[in-house]
Amino acid sequence: MERKPPIPPNSNTVDLSGLVVDDGMGATLDRVYDSAADFEMALSALAEQLPQKASLVVKKAVFMLVSELINTTPKDTGRCAVGWQVSVDSESDYAPPPGDYRDAIDTSKFAGLLVATEVYNIENNVEYVLYLENGHSKKAPTGFIANALAKFSDDFVKCAAEMGFEATS
Repeated sequence: MERKPPIPPNSNTVDLSGLVVDDGMGATLDRVYDSAADFEMALSALAEQLPQKASLVVKKAVFMLVSELINTTPKDTGRCAVGWQVSVDSESDYAPPPGDYRDAIDTSKFAGLLVATEVYNIENNVEYVLYLENGHSKKAPTGFIANALAKFSDDFVKCAAEMGFEATS
């Protein structure tokens, strides 16, 4: 078995190249750590990084979904596109009042999303959003929300890959 030097304390790099975790969450080692303390340090570092990385994957994927919803919402006045809201761990009853919002459509307001502890609520409380989803507008295909949700799976896998996670089937 290969020997590798111990991981320096406070390192941003976690070397778990010898730890293999299978789908059943069993683990095997294909390398020897110099000590149990080195192995414990590697596992502790991984345990600290995974929840943060996983939360960032979800946050980025949610941002991509909301951006897709805003960009594909049929726009006459832009009110419905501006009506997309993301709430963290709660619901929102906000709906923009009638008016012209064509110059106010901006996805960057969602870039600072907090990391949800439980749930991201993505909502649009504009009273006619379901009419648009069902094809009332000629400016977008029927099912623009369903299409965005279908794309979400691919976006989530892409975000996970960018953060170093591998998709398994």
